Amino acid sequence: MAIKFQYNKTSLGEMRKKLQMRQRALPTIKSKESALRLEVKKARDAAAGAQERMEALVARADSAISELFGVEAIHGPSSTDANIPLAAGIPAVCVSAAVGRGCHTRQEEIDLDQLPNGAKLSMRLMQEYFEI
Repeated sequence: MAIKFQYNKTSLGEMRKKLQMRQRALPTIKSKESALRLEVKKARDAAAGAQERMEALVARADSAISELFGVEAIHGPSSTDANIPLAAGIPAVCVSAAVGRGCHTRQEEIDLDQLPNGAKLSMRLMQEYFEI
């Protein structure tokens, strides 16, 4: 398949107009590209900072759980109210303030003697977060 191209004064004039239009647009495109690169860098830096804050928050919770309950924290995915701040880019962690079994089933039960430690855990995490 051959490409036909007509080269005369008219086509040369049209090509010059298109070239001038592109040359005029180039500084705008370059500045927008530069601004976009800056926004991407800011977003990347913010994500890295959020990851660090999240890891620190989880480490605090792990430490408090270990100290108050004498067990190692179990990490796992779940659907909690913590998803609301997480979706907004705010670091959040969800911990259970009770020890029990059969969560969200008819056989669910908690160890009543552990409730005071659960309250202590909640208070400790809030105090550490707000540096009280």
